[in-house]
Amino acid sequence: MPPRLIPVLLLAVLLTSPVLASPKFNFYIPEKPLLMNVRATAYTHTEPDHIVYGRLSAYGNYLKATEEYHSAAADWSFLPMGTVFRIKGYGPTLFVVDDYGSALTGKETVDLYFETYAEMNQWGARKVEIEVLRIGDYRASYMILRERARWPHCYEMAKRIYDRHQKAEKAVARN
Repeated sequence: MPPRLIPVLLLAVLLTSPVLASPKFNFYIPEKPLLMNVRATAYTHTEPDHIVYGRLSAYGNYLKATEEYHSAAADWSFLPMGTVFRIKGYGPTLFVVDDYGSALTGKETVDLYFETYAEMNQWGARKVEIEVLRIGDYRASYMILRERARWPHCYEMAKRIYDRHQKAEKAVARN
């Protein structure tokens, strides 16, 4: 993909994603994309465990799967809400973390949204290298998770974010 196309696609996603367009979120854009090896699974809104939510993500926007932009789920203490990444070898598609799932808690896994069972099953599960172009907002993720802490997976993700923040504050105070 031509290097000039990446900023154009990133800008398009930033302007059209409700998660990313909101001024109330804090994001971090690394100087160079962060490379990570993760497990990538797939899901769709018609799966039995997602049917109650329909096409709504944990953030509250509609799940999307287009050539330019895909919704993705992750443990928000690993990749917080609003994180933007690409999958190496998958083309120019940008993935935005706007969902989470109980099966993802404590795992370095991304769950990619697809419109149909056929697309979901075609993806399956595989190891991939992702390029993180923008790290989402841990604070906003924490605030949403804290409100949902009655569910064990939300409590666990919120606790991990809180513990990470406390550890960072202590390190800053020591210096």
